Amino acid sequence: MKKLLVVDDENIIREGLKTMIQGSVPGIDEILEAKNGDEALEIITREQIDILMADLHMPGMSGMELIRQVRARDKRIAIIVLSGYSEFAYAQGAIQYKVLHYLLKPVKRAELFDILQTAVAELDAADRFQQKLQENVNQRIASMIRSGAKIAAVCQTLHTELGIDLQGMQCAIALGRHSCKGEALEQLKSDMREAHEKLQRECGEACPQVHAMDMDENLICMLLFSRDLHENEEIPTKLGRLLCSTCRDSDHTTWGISEIQDAYSQDNKQYRQARNCINERVLYGDGRVYTYKTVKKRDNRLVLSYMDYFQICSYVDDNQYEDLRIWLHEHFDTLVAEKRISSRAYLDNLKNILLEVLTHYNYGESLADEAAKVEALADQCRDYNDTVNRFLSIVTNAVKSTKKSTTDVKSQSIMVAQEYIKQNYNRQLTLDDIAAQVAKNPAYFSASFKRETGMHLMDYINEVRIEMAMKKLKDPKTKIYEVAYDTGFLSDKYFSKVFKKITGSTPKEYRNQQS
Repeated sequence: MKKLLVVDDENIIREGLKTMIQGSVPGIDEILEAKNGDEALEIITREQIDILMADLHMPGMSGMELIRQVRARDKRIAIIVLSGYSEFAYAQGAIQYKVLHYLLKPVKRAELFDILQTAVAELDAADRFQQKLQENVNQRIASMIRSGAKIAAVCQTLHTELGIDLQGMQCAIALGRHSCKGEALEQLKSDMREAHEKLQRECGEACPQVHAMDMDENLICMLLFSRDLHENEEIPTKLGRLLCSTCRDSDHTTWGISEIQDAYSQDNKQYRQARNCINERVLYGDGRVYTYKTVKKRDNRLVLSYMDYFQICSYVDDNQYEDLRIWLHEHFDTLVAEKRISSRAYLDNLKNILLEVLTHYNYGESLADEAAKVEALADQCRDYNDTVNRFLSIVTNAVKSTKKSTTDVKSQSIMVAQEYIKQNYNRQLTLDDIAAQVAKNPAYFSASFKRETGMHLMDYINEVRIEMAMKKLKDPKTKIYEVAYDTGFLSDKYFSKVFKKITGSTPKEYRNQQS
């Protein structure tokens, strides 16, 4: 719905136009009036005006000067000029300010309605175009931020694509993790706009500009820009608190606030800071706002010793998982209660505990995969107890899987070598390189690898490479020779030979079978 501002120094004309238009033009739901240009500018400063209808001759600021100043501020407003026959030549001077139409006094009802309906239609079309443009730009910016782009590049994109000038501004990032979908997500965005409006009322001109976008299905980002953000560093935190109190899903939406830096800074750390802040919920609970200024003060040192790990493995050996739970609480509860440990340090401790236990059991699967399960707790857990419970479940399942295995246990050096091969399959791997990774004599390592795995080292490397090649071949746009080189083969002919030996099909036949 649109707001119309009627500006004329004659009260009878203003009231007449207002009465004529009120309720008669679809799309115009509010009509404001001003008796001169100065009063009109004051209204435009505090209200979102869509259509301006102004007389050219008024005492004080002329209608032409008003139009000039309005157009300098806002390119979007639809402007309609009111003038008499004798003023028409003068009115033509407003062409340079992209006036939508001229209305000659006395105004005819039918002509007035036609012009206003045209204005509403053009504004609606412009809004749809702007919304689509903004959505496309938001997707690009979200991708840039996720991929680690510098904040200066983000600001330049906003300026180039949307005309937003951020020179001389300072910036902070507010990142929200939520569980909303569909209508609930739209409600969340509406609540965010309401929170920003509350901040505007509280902070006035110090209130930052906000540019919001979806980062993924569970993250929403707000870029905050202001010329005085360093002098008003409490404002981002205040916005976070308003978001928590305003949003209907506030119990399950957590906000992380980055530090403040110059908008055109050659840095990209703010997004990581905000994400790390959100992860504090694994210890301190969901539905809160966490600022980087506070989080960075928490002790990030690891706190477990060798004897701690020995005790943990003893609990696992004896299946005393409840005792392990008690030990974890005894060791970390005080640190959490006093907020002396960050979520990053806590999750690193849990990851080290898991890896120590699995190494103790000569775990045969990928240690990196199990470590990733602990890392994923940052996105899954909502508080301290939830984190402990999920972690114990990860440990229990991994150890049970190991104990049930009937295969011969591999030595630690073999597992490390296999993991190294999986991570570097696309490089030119040699026996000497791999043996050096586990500090073994190449000949001894080669014999050990064959004895423990039943395969020659090169056969294992080729199996890993072909497994990755099979995944890449599912993309029909990728050339077969590109897949060969991407998986470590120097020749596509040799690649095809090895592929057929292992799978029974050539790469081309395999691709055709998949399609």
